Amino acid sequence: MLKNRQLNAEFVATQFLPIFKVKPQWPAKEIQDAVKEKFKVIIGKWMAYKAKTCAHNKLHGSMKEHYSKIGSYLEALKQANPSSTFELVTVPSGYYGFDSTAEVFFRIFVCFDSVKKGFLAGCRRLLCLDGCFLKTFLGGMLLAAIGRDANDQMYPVAWAVVEGENNDSWTWFMNELKKCLEVTDDGKGWTLVSDQQKGLLNAVTLIWSNAEHRNCARHIYANWHKKFKGDDLKELFWRAARSYSEADHKKAIVDMRELNADATEEFIKQNPKCFCRCYLNTETKTDVIVNNMAETFNGYIIQSRSKHIIHMLEDIRVSIMTRLSKMQNQLSGNVMVCPRIQLKLDKEKDRAYRCTVYPSSNTLFQVKYLDDVSVDLNNRTCTCRKWDLTGIPCYHVCAVAGFINRNAEDFCDSYFTKQMYLKSYEFTIPPLPSEKYWPAVDYPMEPPPIKIGPGRPKKNRRKEPHELTNKPGKLSKHGMFMTCRKCNGKGHNKSTCTENSTGTSQQKRKRGRPRKTAMAETSQGTQQSTQTTQQSGQQKRSRGKPRKSVAAQQSTQTTHVDSQAPVALP
Repeated sequence: MLKNRQLNAEFVATQFLPIFKVKPQWPAKEIQDAVKEKFKVIIGKWMAYKAKTCAHNKLHGSMKEHYSKIGSYLEALKQANPSSTFELVTVPSGYYGFDSTAEVFFRIFVCFDSVKKGFLAGCRRLLCLDGCFLKTFLGGMLLAAIGRDANDQMYPVAWAVVEGENNDSWTWFMNELKKCLEVTDDGKGWTLVSDQQKGLLNAVTLIWSNAEHRNCARHIYANWHKKFKGDDLKELFWRAARSYSEADHKKAIVDMRELNADATEEFIKQNPKCFCRCYLNTETKTDVIVNNMAETFNGYIIQSRSKHIIHMLEDIRVSIMTRLSKMQNQLSGNVMVCPRIQLKLDKEKDRAYRCTVYPSSNTLFQVKYLDDVSVDLNNRTCTCRKWDLTGIPCYHVCAVAGFINRNAEDFCDSYFTKQMYLKSYEFTIPPLPSEKYWPAVDYPMEPPPIKIGPGRPKKNRRKEPHELTNKPGKLSKHGMFMTCRKCNGKGHNKSTCTENSTGTSQQKRKRGRPRKTAMAETSQGTQQSTQTTQQSGQQKRSRGKPRKSVAAQQSTQTTHVDSQAPVALP
């Protein structure tokens, strides 16, 4: 197999065009292997990159042509979805000194009417907000608002492509979302969950001022954990954040203060009312304190984020369309509540048999297990607050349900029933034909300016130190305390140890043969002189069987001869 100068990048792109269409991020190494297998010719790495660029131009044309098709794409979407919301914004004149005579793409907001109707009909008033990077050379961010259905699964509501995460982009997105969902009274009765991004915090305060805004406890812990490490503090942090009652929360705070007072003060500075369950509003019927739903959606579209804007939006639309159709047939059989809610309820039922119920009236009960709590069936409340916050009966309520011969499923909130789940997926997104059937719209538009940063563009996000590594079987040392060899203390090493060497602790012996110091040699010489004085006249014993000395041999011979001589009689 030799190199062939007649095999150029355009020929490779033409031959493998169907594969480039399916795999836009086809690695160069795989391109080289495919060419070697098919044509028995070796090509270089840069030839593979040129072939990929050539195939991209054949499939999508230039970026200017690609962005000029956005007008036709939006017109086709509006014809198929007349009541949906599609908002396209170009760069305003004088925006941060940006000057261009032609229209330049800036932002686009997408919310399908079928998704909006299903969310308002069968989902709780909860939205998880987050942004993720787009992995093309043009950059940009994708902002998304994700809800939860009756089965506690993600329900994408709206998304937008913007230039980046800042005050202007988040304010625009939250304003469009408010108008699309027809939110009144500045978001009263709604719950928003997000990380601590400053632009998002300002936008929520400005536009959704009456909504309950929860901060993601996982992001708070990631920042708090950088300074205060250890498994004990980690356990106390999550115990305080996940406590449903204020009494349990305060007990965790007291235990944390006894362990580390500085960590407790830093915990309180984070405003526990925004991420601790004991302070959350009970109207939304959810105990969510993490932003996992938005992170799940970011991973759900991770392949689409590597494509350019029209193909990315179309991939997201097709994914949501097929998901809505799939979820319609998800629940089958005669069930009262959704499967994931039923699993949670079964765990509570397993603990209910340990409780003892004392009736006060037909609807008011006292339940005893470790602690006594009060259960009110009319107001649907329990002293532990778990039923109040989640809408799912706790084990105290399950014990009461068994005491009055009723099913625990009867006391679940209506948001978790099969009827509400089917309402969420009752509506569908209509299909869209391919590009050649789109209406012709003369709307020339230029792509946004290219942002070229230093170094090689990064595809993967930066992981926190406490996150698990990708290498199997390898544990991370993050969060481990160093141990001093001198005093066996935690948090420092022997070079920074402040304890005196003459203290009670003993220095750890070094490896290898110890060296003799001058003092040790002097003391050893003194000991040797003393032993020599004590053992004077004695020779060192040699190896093997000891030999008899000459004098001893002569005395032995003399004794032997004398024993054989006759004894003279007197």
